[in-house]
Amino acid sequence: MDLNEFLTPLKYGATVSGDLTFSNAGGTITLAQGLPFFATASCGTATGSVGCTILADSVVTQNRSVFLQGFIVRSGVGIWITSSGSTLNLQDSAGTVFASFGSISTTLLDASTNYHPFSGGSVTLYDPFRLAGGGSPAKGIILKNTPATGTTSSGSNVQVTIWGIIK
Repeated sequence: MDLNEFLTPLKYGATVSGDLTFSNAGGTITLAQGLPFFATASCGTATGSVGCTILADSVVTQNRSVFLQGFIVRSGVGIWITSSGSTLNLQDSAGTVFASFGSISTTLLDASTNYHPFSGGSVTLYDPFRLAGGGSPAKGIILKNTPATGTTSSGSNVQVTIWGIIK
């Protein structure tokens, strides 16, 4: 399909199936189709080990996965203090290490600071994010305090913004 055939239905909220292929003298580039998304959430100190939903499972249809392309986590006023070795994990709701997109040590959350994939040592990126491997099928994204024993004792809400594609 050509670019016009691909883009025209999208202007009217329709879905398009198939891949879009561009060719030139140097080779062919194929863009696998996916549904772009942008989601935000405010996660409070009670998030604990349960997790705060950022992108609901119901948004990710069966046989599709979330491919996270970026995120920003902004701490509120005050510092999140947790038990030793506790991290805030951006992961899919299946909760496996495979699906953990990034983790930020809660002891490093300074007041009113933005954390993103390029924040250096304060953010750990895992393979599903670094290698664009995607998450578990039909699972949304949560922010979770791990290990399960980790609890937040002080600090205000953390604002989370994520974006990517579902395919």
